Amino acid sequence: MVTTLAIFLPTVSADTTEIPQWAQEKTPVKVMCYLGIGTSYPLEGMADSWKQGFHGFGRLDFLASPRLSVWAGADYHSFSLDDVADTSVQGGTLWSINFTGDLRIDPGELALGVNPYLFAGLGLSIQSISDSSYRVYGDTLITHRAVTYPTKPFAIIEIGGGVEYKNFFIQGRFLKVMFDNIPGSYIPLTVGVKF
Repeated sequence: MVTTLAIFLPTVSADTTEIPQWAQEKTPVKVMCYLGIGTSYPLEGMADSWKQGFHGFGRLDFLASPRLSVWAGADYHSFSLDDVADTSVQGGTLWSINFTGDLRIDPGELALGVNPYLFAGLGLSIQSISDSSYRVYGDTLITHRAVTYPTKPFAIIEIGGGVEYKNFFIQGRFLKVMFDNIPGSYIPLTVGVKF
């Protein structure tokens, strides 16, 4: 039995006439890497408490077809507390690490090699507020105490678009963070390179 299998298997595996040509072709998945930096503008409830921030952006692009690809990656955002006079809270940084997956559509290349694109997706945002302090008023003394809020994940939705030219890109996004009963959204504008 073992001898029969040893003779039979190589002859079966070597015969490819029954396999369609498209199944025999092994084309590797094309992967691109996008890295960028930029500024983030808080909106809605976030704009009341946080200043304009900055972010870093990273995505892997998996080409599914000439006009459709899948993005997967992460970005980091940081916002400083907008200190208001006569309040008891000072300092503080809101940071966010977002893990997202997007579908990207390329409508087609325009003149001079400019390639516009649109994308939308979902993800998870891990956020924390740290390094803030508040004043406690006593009879004669003001005590400064530090407070750090725990990290908590939130769902996010993002939609955006951009333009590529050779190995460079510029894009804008709208991110909606699903806080607990608190509206929060911001617009990151990013410039970067792809390779």
